[in-house]
Amino acid sequence: MITIISDIHLGLPGSYELPEGDGTLVVLGDIVDRNVGTEWARKGEKLLAESSFETIHFIPGNHDVHHDFKWPEGIIVHGTEPHFFEIDGVQAWTCGVATDPDPREIKIPSFNGLGLLHTSVHGEFSRKPCLPCKLEDLQESGATWVLGHVHKPVTLSAEPFIGWTGMRAGVHYDPTTSAVSRTS
Repeated sequence: MITIISDIHLGLPGSYELPEGDGTLVVLGDIVDRNVGTEWARKGEKLLAESSFETIHFIPGNHDVHHDFKWPEGIIVHGTEPHFFEIDGVQAWTCGVATDPDPREIKIPSFNGLGLLHTSVHGEFSRKPCLPCKLEDLQESGATWVLGHVHKPVTLSAEPFIGWTGMRAGVHYDPTTSAVSRTS
């Protein structure tokens, strides 16, 4: 099982603890809020470093570009160029956010696997563009898409799943069935 979370926004009111797990964790950006100091970046690094997950992937969001992270060894930090990688035997595709806002319109590839993006998609749930793309392109890609950036857990498509995890929330992705379920 792959656990995928996003938009933790450390530094905002309220506390947050990572879910428990021993498999793979993907953080789809915005681990720290844009308007907080360096100490919050250090807290974000520590939060991931001390987690119980065996493997951790971090994909930058628009708030993360405001901070100079010093990621501990063992955390896989993805870059800001579109790329494929393997995660728990599944082909995955991602592209980290490079600027805030990030108006780059990215080309969505066709593949059978897991797409991971911090995106506003077409923008109706966001004030500024963040790696905008078309819902139709996500649907036609053949992949399951788990998204960060929008703070409400919104499902754009049930089959294949295309939706945002929501702020301080997440989903589980089953690599054997491609099924997505929301965490509690």
